[in-house]
Amino acid sequence: MDGADGADQDPGQAGANGSSGEAISTSVATIDVENRLAISGGTGGKGGAGGNAVSSSFPGGNGGRGGDGGNTEGSVASSGSGIVTSFLNAFGGDGAVGGVPGIGGSSSFDGIAGRGGDGGAAAVLAPGVVANSIDDEANADALLTGGRGGGAIVDGGSGGNGGSVSAIVANTLATGNAEANASVEANGGDGGNALGNGASGNGGSATVIDAIRATADVTGIASLYQGAYGGISGSAESGSIGTAGNATNQLTASNDTSFVRAILQTEAGGGGNRNSTAGAAGSGGDTTSIGSFSNSGEIVADNEFRGGDGGFGFGGASSGDGGSAIGALNLMSSTDEVDAFVSARGGDGGFKNSGTGNGGAGGNITSNLTAIGTTGAFAFSSIQGGGGGDVFGTAEGSGGDGGTAEGVVAATTTSGIASVEAFYLAGSGGSARGSGIGGHGASISLDNSTTAISNLSSGESSVLQVVEAGAGGNSERGAAGIGGSAQSQLNASNTNFNSALTSEVYGGEGGDRNDLSGFSGAAGEATADVTLQNIGDATVEVFSFGGQGGNGTSGASGADGGKSRASGSSISQTMSAISSIESYGGDGGSTGGQPTLGGLGGDTSAISFAQANGVNQVATSNAQSIAGYAVSDAGNVLSIRSGAAEAFATSVSASGTATSTAVAEGRVSRAVSIADGMNGNSTAITASAGVTLGSGTLDSIRFTNSVTANVGSQSRVESYSAVDGTMWSASDVTNANAYSLLTMSPTLSDVQIELASQSNIQNAIDGDVVLGIGHFGGGYPSDGSGQHTFTTFLEFELPDLTFAGQDATIGFYDFSSTGNGFETLILSISSTGFNDAWTFNDITSAQSFFTDNPVSLGPLSGNSEILRMQMDWSSSRVSDGFSASFAVTAVPEPSQFMGLTAMLSLLYFQMRRNGKRHPGKR
Repeated sequence: MDGADGADQDPGQAGANGSSGEAISTSVATIDVENRLAISGGTGGKGGAGGNAVSSSFPGGNGGRGGDGGNTEGSVASSGSGIVTSFLNAFGGDGAVGGVPGIGGSSSFDGIAGRGGDGGAAAVLAPGVVANSIDDEANADALLTGGRGGGAIVDGGSGGNGGSVSAIVANTLATGNAEANASVEANGGDGGNALGNGASGNGGSATVIDAIRATADVTGIASLYQGAYGGISGSAESGSIGTAGNATNQLTASNDTSFVRAILQTEAGGGGNRNSTAGAAGSGGDTTSIGSFSNSGEIVADNEFRGGDGGFGFGGASSGDGGSAIGALNLMSSTDEVDAFVSARGGDGGFKNSGTGNGGAGGNITSNLTAIGTTGAFAFSSIQGGGGGDVFGTAEGSGGDGGTAEGVVAATTTSGIASVEAFYLAGSGGSARGSGIGGHGASISLDNSTTAISNLSSGESSVLQVVEAGAGGNSERGAAGIGGSAQSQLNASNTNFNSALTSEVYGGEGGDRNDLSGFSGAAGEATADVTLQNIGDATVEVFSFGGQGGNGTSGASGADGGKSRASGSSISQTMSAISSIESYGGDGGSTGGQPTLGGLGGDTSAISFAQANGVNQVATSNAQSIAGYAVSDAGNVLSIRSGAAEAFATSVSASGTATSTAVAEGRVSRAVSIADGMNGNSTAITASAGVTLGSGTLDSIRFTNSVTANVGSQSRVESYSAVDGTMWSASDVTNANAYSLLTMSPTLSDVQIELASQSNIQNAIDGDVVLGIGHFGGGYPSDGSGQHTFTTFLEFELPDLTFAGQDATIGFYDFSSTGNGFETLILSISSTGFNDAWTFNDITSAQSFFTDNPVSLGPLSGNSEILRMQMDWSSSRVSDGFSASFAVTAVPEPSQFMGLTAMLSLLYFQMRRNGKRHPGKR
């Protein structure tokens, strides 16, 4: 029954409280019993209005307090044969609005508005919600909702508190022969809104702890669901703001059935909004969600939880912070498999779309997951820190910072497959407006936080771990947000038939900046390290991505891309080993077509190691390192501002095949490949999009520089390339069995040093620009046996240069050899109008060819020219070795030639100014 309204008087009379809902209990014994009960507490009565003053010196009367909503509780009990259902839907009554204050006399003041009434609570009454089926399915369900707090209707009015709801006694019970399903959901009531200087109401909390039990036969199925949702706090203007309702959900259950399905869903209430010239909106409530389930049979369980979102700020008020979220899920089956799933997030910071003030910070999240099975275990987890609140629309202020994310995920099984997929995402920063600062993306660092263990030698184990830092928020006149850094480490030593570890790591992107000057946000770095040892097959995959630098528009500069480093090691004691490592530097931020520099590309490093100790087994190692690129004001790639790249790949097979491939692409790139086995191949490749003529064209020279050797012992090959004139050093080829080194856009000084004594080549090029100089060679491995070969291959693509018939020239010089040099040496060169090959069977003819010898490739015409040069070496003699150097010229049309010359001169000047000029190879 609703409470009566308070009488209007001086002061106004308080409204009466709503009455409590009635309790009802039923118990019947029939086939397919279904009993449902819906009850509600009464709504509170409205507060009476305060009387008006009868003279100028008298104050107005205060408004009466709104009546509280009535509490309610109920019970339903059903039993019988067949499908038996008991359902309770209980609502606490809503609080009523407070009374209007009376008007004071002209020399006095008005009365105080009445406070809104509190919402009523809802609960399960003993003996509870009970369903019992003697031969089939039993369903016991309870839905509990707290009443809303009464809101203000005039300035100065305060809101009432939302009704809190709790279920902390196991009195929702389902007992069935074939199937038992039990559920409780608790919803806290929302707080009442306030006006003027009134205080808003608290959101009702929701607490559910071990409130259900489902019991089925040993061959049956049990299903469990607990939900807890906190109430939203009321909104306010200049008065104090209520607290959002927290949500607590905990369930521990032990069953002896063939299958258990368990679900937890938990979310705290959001913070109330604030519309004022100062202050802050309400923060989101905090969430705790913990489940622990054991069963003799199979288990599938979910834990879904989230912190409450921050309230929105209007006027000069800032927005509220997101609430934190903490969760855990633990599963254990004594005879069967388990599957565990977690999806969770910290609360988002509130946004702003008008006035001044800042966005709220994102909430932090912590989640732990453990799955223990007998015949298999699978664990999936995806968690994310809350995002910082954006400032947009007509507002001006700073964005909120992103929330952090951390936790542990583990799957263990006695036999069968143990598998884990874990995603850890840090929160991104919110965008800013005006002079506000963009929110920073949260950083994240995990050390062996994800594991999968199968304790059977014939079992399998696999891990996928994805780690992503938050992006920085965008800005206008203020500083842009910084992208968070991401670091991940995985280690495992297993005894399985097959084991695999996969890691993906992403640095946060920098925030964009839209202003006439300044810099966009810096990108976050990414670091990934993985180590695996296993008895059987061992596979490691690593992917690392530096964040992209923030973009600049309207005149602001782009930021540098984030660095990336990835390493992986895979060792198998009896079977094959695979290591595949990829690392990508972040791209530099663009400038949106403005005549300002974009950011530099991020540096990158990839290190891969694979070792197979078994008989006749295969070790495969791949390392790919791609530096971030920079872009011009026209959006084209600028390789001379890209990052540096290194790739190292090593494979070892005790008595089988070893194959290694290292690929590096960047402004300066180095690739080293080592393979040690009875057979296989070792390959190193460096490449770049090449030199540009200026902002108006695409990259005008692209090249690939590779070297490959067969494996019959340990074979080390190295490739080095640079597009910015950086020369190699002797240390780059120390202990290499084969190598190919290339420097594009060499400085005039380095060209003069290289060609000082090469009069024939100097006369042939006659002052032409030397596009590149290189050095290649190799020799027989010191511990080798049988026939050994290596091949170097260079390919130059000239897609955007137009040639008008000028000759291209490759000049060879600096011949060197050991022993008899080789048994067979073949050099092949081709272009659109040229194709020739030279075969050398003795050292004398080779020395003559590779000593101060310019080779004309004839005239180049048109565009899209491709030059290719391949050298094949072979020998079966331990002491044999060979090397030579070369210089390449190819002159485009005069306008492009002048652009190329100017670009090279500017690059050389910048290197001298920055003190970065390499001393050269000597």
